[in-house]
Amino acid sequence: MYKTLRILAGVTVLLAVASLSGTGQQNRSADFKKVDEFAVTAPAEVTTSMDELARWLTKPFTTDEEKARAIFRWITENITYDIDSYFSGNLTGGDAQSAMKKRKAVCEGYSGLFESMAHSSGLEVVKISGYAKGYRYSIGKGISTKPDHAWNAIKINGEWKLMDCTWGAGYVGEDKKYHRRFSPYYFFAPPEEFIYAHLPVDERWQLLPHPISKEEFAQLVYLRPKFFSLGLRVIDRPQSTIQASGEVTAKLFAPEPIFCMTTLAQGGKTLGDRFTFVQQDGDTISMSALLPSRGEYTFRLFAKDKQDTGKYEWALDYKVESEHGVNGIYPKTYGTFSDGGVVLYEPFSGILKSKTQQHFKLKVPRAEKVAVLVNDQWNFLPQTSGLFEGNAAIKQGKILVLGKFPEHENFDALLEYTGK
Repeated sequence: MYKTLRILAGVTVLLAVASLSGTGQQNRSADFKKVDEFAVTAPAEVTTSMDELARWLTKPFTTDEEKARAIFRWITENITYDIDSYFSGNLTGGDAQSAMKKRKAVCEGYSGLFESMAHSSGLEVVKISGYAKGYRYSIGKGISTKPDHAWNAIKINGEWKLMDCTWGAGYVGEDKKYHRRFSPYYFFAPPEEFIYAHLPVDERWQLLPHPISKEEFAQLVYLRPKFFSLGLRVIDRPQSTIQASGEVTAKLFAPEPIFCMTTLAQGGKTLGDRFTFVQQDGDTISMSALLPSRGEYTFRLFAKDKQDTGKYEWALDYKVESEHGVNGIYPKTYGTFSDGGVVLYEPFSGILKSKTQQHFKLKVPRAEKVAVLVNDQWNFLPQTSGLFEGNAAIKQGKILVLGKFPEHENFDALLEYTGK
């Protein structure tokens, strides 16, 4: 049921197989639709007492799972993160009573309130103290010396499940403001995924067959819920920090075609999009970055399902340390490149030398024709065994790779290079 990946000085960390990863977690949200709808309609007169509210929330439901979900959903809908206390360091409101009264809390209040309401509903629950890769976490840096977060575990049908009401309710943004955004992922998140952002002080609450240390936790690649909901898996770089020499590539497994985009930042500033390149070939996503100077970078992946018309969501971060920089950029990709499942094999340099013959090779599913356009000169690439491959004489200026698809009358731009 699970595939293991041996990393970090021989410690085994479970990585969910694609079919059992967060995709199932996301689909299970539909099972709780009626519970969620009921929980958010609690009338004011039953919210003055934790016990009375817990009774009201759980009365219609017969399973412990549904009862836990009703309490979780009410808390995530009604308790606001106390951002003033968080940034001032004066962490008041860290208990259940205060959270209930003020409708504000930090993690201690969220987890304490869930614990109290679950207990009064006859559920077996614990509050867990530990370390988290939250707002103040910096990729590749050490973890807090003291526990800085709290969450819960609850026993359902004899099995402990992990949950985080604080993160399920919303998040603190880069603008230092609280953004309420319900995330069902943090209700019963699988332990082998939860460990990437939550490390309990008591290792038994990792709920893993092979617990990891604090040092190993700090070194794990930074994965977000979207990574798991899409069924992604790390292939070759399980640690958060990558040592590079001007260029870096990381590979991921993806069970289905998805849309991806990447960014590269240095010193808090995002560099231009020509410094990164990402594409999917079958079940493998390759994300590459060119590092223009010596130093530290944040290499970030955003992704979404191909049927998703919404925004890309943050899925993964790497810290990259490069001992030197390189000159160069990647070719520009157009929307049709990813939409059409195009795979580029060569050339990867976005700057091509003029007065030379350049070899082009790419896979363009469904394309009838592919051409390289150089100064109004069309160079059609022969198709062999599903690949379009051939040469074009390079001249100064813009160079486009174009594809002709049966559903479009005209050619669509796939890639753009510059001849120099």
